[in-house]
Amino acid sequence: STFDLTIVRDLCEHFAPDVWRLWDYHNEKCYRTAVNIFDPDKKHAPERIGTHHKAVDDALWQAEYLSILNSRLVRAGAPLRIL
Repeated sequence: STFDLTIVRDLCEHFAPDVWRLWDYHNEKCYRTAVNIFDPDKKHAPERIGTHHKAVDDALWQAEYLSILNSRLVRAGAPLRIL
């Protein structure tokens, strides 16, 4: 989300000024963007495990989902990768 990216951007600005100079807000994307582009019908979503809306469980599930989508792109020979 943009909230998280704001935190990362501020950390880069303070601790990694060389990275900060390369930052381009046009490239800010999130998990939802990837899912909306590569699986708009959510057909390839993994089964939910853990507690819904518990940060660590949500993060692990989202990482698994992105990994599944990335694997599908790799198998299809796509020149674009999510990860």
